[in-house]
Amino acid sequence: MNKKYIVRLTAEERRTSRDVVKQLKGSSQKARPAQMLLKADMDQPVQLVKETRPPIPATKRHAQRIGYEYDRTGTANIFRFTEPLRGWREATARTTKTKIDWAVEVARLLEGRYAKCATVILVVRRLRF
Repeated sequence: MNKKYIVRLTAEERRTSRDVVKQLKGSSQKARPAQMLLKADMDQPVQLVKETRPPIPATKRHAQRIGYEYDRTGTANIFRFTEPLRGWREATARTTKTKIDWAVEVARLLEGRYAKCATVILVVRRLRF
């Protein structure tokens, strides 16, 4: 069911909403090569597993069957970096999650991909060691 609502705005409210829309379409969403926005995130360690039995192939009567048994082969820590204005993302896996690992990953990006940028804005979420 589609409902339609009629909203009546005053002249001042119309001006304010027009200004907000103009700001969103302006330079705030454009990526400037000299200034980059980079988001960083660290997840909890993930478990690495290996199948113990080969899957049973699919037939005309049933789909491929995979057993529930597995061997635990270790853990990995995922470091994710995204550049939302350009649609770029990268994830790296490391065996440990220390401050040094974090510094190495950030330095690798700053010295490699972002070496020519004057300013890099780094937004970090869930940074726990």
